[in-house]
Amino acid sequence: MNKFIKLLVFFVLWNFFSTIAYAATGKELFDRHCVQCHQPGQEMIIPMAYSLRDSLMQPDSILREKILSGTNAMPGYYGLLKNKEISDILLYMRMMW
Repeated sequence: MNKFIKLLVFFVLWNFFSTIAYAATGKELFDRHCVQCHQPGQEMIIPMAYSLRDSLMQPDSILREKILSGTNAMPGYYGLLKNKEISDILLYMRMMW
């Protein structure tokens, strides 16, 4: 039983610190590609930018497609961002809003 608890604690901590690391990477990517129009805690910077708070109610698959294809004034990032990078950005966004 003692080994099970230690193993469980290890996996919980591993998951926690991995999530923080991915969110940190997501922040760097968000700052490089997104913050010009979308800032954490604010609705939007430019009038054409949609509210990220509302967008985050959508599943990751839809947000991923919007990031890849672009929407309205937002350019698409197909070929510029890898799937892992988009996942990191989405994790950061969900943690910040």
